[in-house]
Amino acid sequence: MLANMEERKITNRDIELMIAEIDKGWKELNNIHVSCHHIWRDLVRISQILDEKFDIAY
Repeated sequence: MLANMEERKITNRDIELMIAEIDKGWKELNNIHVSCHHIWRDLVRISQILDEKFDIAY
């Protein structure tokens, strides 16, 4: 490992690896977003069913 005083130039490969990690993170974040949206939709539907079953009006 480099000492604090030593410098290392960032290479194109370093940048490519960082971009790949960022892309991977965005894909994971998008998957979480989609999952949350599906859960939200399911909860809305369950709420509607329960409202109908128990004749609840707002």
